[in-house]
Amino acid sequence: MTDRAERAAIAPAEYVSGRTGVAWTGEIMAAVAVMVGAAALWLGPNWTLMWAAVVLLVLAVVTRAVLRRLGIGQF
Repeated sequence: MTDRAERAAIAPAEYVSGRTGVAWTGEIMAAVAVMVGAAALWLGPNWTLMWAAVVLLVLAVVTRAVLRRLGIGQF
């Protein structure tokens, strides 16, 4: 708990954790990947659908990193 309080004291006033388009994009893509993976396991397991979920999860991480590098998100 103290680590969070220390970070809040150091962070600038305009720091908004999780409220940027980059955060929403990455989290929504990751959530969809998890849902697709769960459906793949529920359906059999369906390995094609499972690999699609893994690829989507990797794309979520890459997309978030690229958008942050472009300056859309906060560092």
